[in-house]
Amino acid sequence: MKQFINKEQEETTTELTDFIGLKLDDDSRAIIVYIGDGRYHAINSEIGIGVTNVALGDSAINGKSPEEVIQKWKQHCKQMSCTKIVSIWCANSYKELVTWFAEGIKD
Repeated sequence: MKQFINKEQEETTTELTDFIGLKLDDDSRAIIVYIGDGRYHAINSEIGIGVTNVALGDSAINGKSPEEVIQKWKQHCKQMSCTKIVSIWCANSYKELVTWFAEGIKD
């Protein structure tokens, strides 16, 4: 996987792929997945001991694209106390994304 950034550096990208992973400030991971009906949502790897694969936020965080989900989550965190995005990662495939996500589960 490559980290998404706004400027070019080694092993990074300036373009988001269809397979987006997020590292959060509580050391958990999230992925943005298509949930049907033209909507995407972020799923968290872990929100507490033994609580994994949980949706981040409610339907207000859904977006029509992964980029929209990221922007809505950042806006939501400005208004509420919540887990913030530390970095954005782009995978080359769904398999690579899910493997990265699973490696972030601690239980």
